Amino acid sequence: MTSIEEERLLIDLKGYPHLYDKECKDFRDVVKRNNSWKKIEQILHATDIEYIFKYFVYRHCM
Repeated sequence: MTSIEEERLLIDLKGYPHLYDKECKDFRDVVKRNNSWKKIEQILHATDIEYIFKYFVYRHCM
C-alpha cells in the first residue's frame, strides 16, 4: 500500500467512526462495520487483511 493509499485510508476511516470510536452507538454493529470495510475496500482496492492492519495502527495512534 502506497503512502497515498494510506492517507486515503485515514481520511476514509474518519467517515466511519463506528469502526474505531467505542462511544459510537454503532460500534458493536457487526453488519454495519463489515459493510463499511467493504466500502473502504472498494474505494482503495486492497485486501481485508491490509485494512485490518491499518485500522489497528490508526486506532492505536489516535
